Amino acid sequence: MGPRLSHGGWLWVFMSLLGAADCTYHCLSSSSDTQPFLSLTQTQTWPVESDGGCLKPLYNFAKLFLESVQPNPFPEDIISTALKTEQLDIPQLVRYEAGYIVCLLLAVIYLLVMPVAGGVLAWGHFHSRKVEVNNTQSSSLASLYHQDIGVAACLVLVNILLLTGLILAFTVNSRVSENMHPGLYHVETSARIIEDSLTSITQKMKVIMDQYSIPKAKISKEINDADNIIGATIISSFNTDVIEDLTDLSASIEDAIGTFENLQLYQTTRTDLQANHTTLQNGIQGLQSRVESLVKCPTCDVPNPSNLTTVANYYLIPSVDDKLNDMPPVSSLAGLIEQGNLTFHAIPQKCSEQVAPTIAALMSVLNETQEELLNTSHRFPSLESLIEAVSDCRTTVRRFADPVDYYDFVRWAVSLTLCMVMLVIVVLMVAALSLGLPVFFYPTIYSTYQDARLEHTAIGLYRAGCKSGQSLFHSMHMEQHFDLEDFLNASKYLDGLNETAQNMTVNLDGLKLLPDNGRQGLLSFKQCGIDSINYHELLLMLSTPVVKTDLGVFADELDKKSEVPANAGIKEDLKKEAETTRYLNTIVKQQQTNAAKMSQIVRALKTISTVYKANVDKTLESLTQTEVALHNQVPYIVGNVSQCIMEKGEQSLLRYLDWVRHAILYKVLDCHWLAVSLDNVYTAVCLNVVDPLNAFWLCLGWCCAFLVPGVIFSIYTARRLKPEPTFISKDTFILPKKKTENMKCHTEKAASNNYMSLEEVHKMNMVSEYIKSKKCEDYDT
Repeated sequence: MGPRLSHGGWLWVFMSLLGAADCTYHCLSSSSDTQPFLSLTQTQTWPVESDGGCLKPLYNFAKLFLESVQPNPFPEDIISTALKTEQLDIPQLVRYEAGYIVCLLLAVIYLLVMPVAGGVLAWGHFHSRKVEVNNTQSSSLASLYHQDIGVAACLVLVNILLLTGLILAFTVNSRVSENMHPGLYHVETSARIIEDSLTSITQKMKVIMDQYSIPKAKISKEINDADNIIGATIISSFNTDVIEDLTDLSASIEDAIGTFENLQLYQTTRTDLQANHTTLQNGIQGLQSRVESLVKCPTCDVPNPSNLTTVANYYLIPSVDDKLNDMPPVSSLAGLIEQGNLTFHAIPQKCSEQVAPTIAALMSVLNETQEELLNTSHRFPSLESLIEAVSDCRTTVRRFADPVDYYDFVRWAVSLTLCMVMLVIVVLMVAALSLGLPVFFYPTIYSTYQDARLEHTAIGLYRAGCKSGQSLFHSMHMEQHFDLEDFLNASKYLDGLNETAQNMTVNLDGLKLLPDNGRQGLLSFKQCGIDSINYHELLLMLSTPVVKTDLGVFADELDKKSEVPANAGIKEDLKKEAETTRYLNTIVKQQQTNAAKMSQIVRALKTISTVYKANVDKTLESLTQTEVALHNQVPYIVGNVSQCIMEKGEQSLLRYLDWVRHAILYKVLDCHWLAVSLDNVYTAVCLNVVDPLNAFWLCLGWCCAFLVPGVIFSIYTARRLKPEPTFISKDTFILPKKKTENMKCHTEKAASNNYMSLEEVHKMNMVSEYIKSKKCEDYDT
């Protein structure tokens, strides 16, 4: 604390307040303490690998095809509407599915038109008739060997494309079957991970709320230690001053007790000196008169007794009874030091008693804060609807696992059947080409076509945000339903504590380091008047010899004179007087001893008289200043300690709330696992199952599409290989019956077949030559 000033007490009090304030700031050193909060476990996920491999170009082609037939974007609100079990927007869904619906209609038309077209071609083939033309329409048989290289090449190319499509269809059909069961497993596993993770959010929130016990325990400890801290701070702030004050008080008390004891000794010694002075004075006067009577003897030799007189007059020593009466009782001063010390060290107990209600109120507010924090956390979105949807998805996956396996088997069988039918057609076409193309010698080429794409339909509404590192809180827009900033607002929970802490007070108005009786005793001691005694005259008087003649020497002279023969008549008288003189000498020595004692008492009183008033004033002033400082400074100490406690509590609560914010956003609602799980579902279903399935249907559609030009080119090529019918004129001519029947047979045979061998063509040429020769013979005849 600041230096003591005999004047300007308020300046001293102000300096004392500054010093005490400094001594309380050390409590803030706990701001660097760390609070170990529980570490929350995060969901572990592993990505599912795609097995596209060398078929990825085919899958990509299928996606491009789907994008071309379905350019409309996917309506993202369809899934949220479905999750809310609301009615779907059918027109919107139809607009999105428009491209697929067109493809479905084309497929239906294809399935209807192709059998009809095939039936028409078959009917036309079996019901064809002869055509009669004029002689001018007859053509040469050499036209049957006309070769159309372009049509044959296109037919070969179409067959190669059909065969390629079938090979790819067989491959991706097997790939779908291979990936179906693992895909279901990955979907069920991912759904389980999502469900468990979403369910654990509530449990983790409870764990986070339970961790409030850590800062609460720390704050509770600080609050419960407030009374001890206040008491210890007061003791440490004023301990030095109180020790100095009690030391001054001890000096004043010692002066008062010393004065009282010396005054008593003074009075006793004065009485003894005056009583002995009377006895001595009377004895010396009697001795002097008796010795003078012996001196009257003319023949006697007697010492001169004229100097036998007293010098010091102890009747002149003043009485100090009035001062003794003004002195306070020693009992009123004894124990003041111990009483002041006990009073000072009883301050912590007083603080505990007065602060106890505020501490109880703070603990109640702290418990209410915990309840408010817990109740607010109950309003956190529970995601029950999403959990139920995922649970239903898991249940559906498990329930339809066997039907899906059966469906996959049926799909595989049907797909295999379709592929086999298509393969038979392609094989027949290839066989026909192999039989018919010895006439032609043309090479073949190969081209490709593609499949469809898969939009992000059931991947999820939050995958993009989670994959970019956002918390599920922001990805799902939970801020619209739960105000996290308000939930983590520290002032919301600290206001009640701060208001209650401001009521923490300690009143030491009744505290007195020096009780009233002790103060009054010191004032009485100050007014006793020992400084009014003339110590110089007293000491001078006490230094005066008791008698003018040394009585011991005078007694020895009397003994010597008694042995003188001249004094034989008064010998006994001289010896008697010598004994009397020696007795009086003992009184003189007693007086000398008492005078020396009195001198010491007077000197002690003289010493005390020079400082006792200043000591009393200093003691009373210092004690008064310390008491005033205690009364004025204790509220600042209490306020400083309560502020320190609140700052520590705020730091602990802020650390907890910061941890809660980080734990909620990046531990509890970390959705990296959701992105990985949804990616796994996408990979297992879309990439490993749907992509091969789309590729299969693309390949099958590919084959169906190329089957149309294949049929057309086949029919066209077959007709080019078919010989033209033989045209005759309207003029009749007669052939031999046998030849005519033979020719008729060959003609009907030619008309009933679409294809002719080279041997039949040769026979037809021979018939024609024969007819011509017979016609010439008829003309000759």
